[in-house]
Amino acid sequence: MNEVPYIQLEDVNFSYDKNPVLEGVSFTVRKGDYIGIIGPNGGGKTTLLKIILGLLEPESGVVRIMGHDIHSLKERGTIGYVPQRIGQIEHRFPATVEEIVETGRIAKLGLFRRLTAKDREAVGRAMDITGVSQFKDRLIGDLSGGEMQKVFIARALGRSKDPCA
Repeated sequence: MNEVPYIQLEDVNFSYDKNPVLEGVSFTVRKGDYIGIIGPNGGGKTTLLKIILGLLEPESGVVRIMGHDIHSLKERGTIGYVPQRIGQIEHRFPATVEEIVETGRIAKLGLFRRLTAKDREAVGRAMDITGVSQFKDRLIGDLSGGEMQKVFIARALGRSKDPCA
């Protein structure tokens, strides 16, 4: 298997105020892999994700995304992240599901750029994959918490070149 791993961590260590949170963490995620990060409250799960996203710097170790060190990755905009808590969205917030998913593409394109037919196609695929296409014209504030979570997953997927990849 010569395929470059999507995510690779090698001997990653991290501490908060000299209190070790992650020690010697190593793993590889390849195409088709499903992973779960489980552990007790305060066990370092969120810290690990922040390190993978490049939001925190490990004390030691290596983090690679698609074979590139996280800090030299040129297409960081293709990495989507959906937080556990999205927060409360005002019931009358005037954005539809489709518009929310489109914001993932807009963030990648840059402000004031118009979505192309390819962008709209990627948005549609992301909504299909997550099962929110039937809600595309509904206001985001009218959805249940689970439906809203799916919309934000679609938003993260819609950022990539090919949401089906």
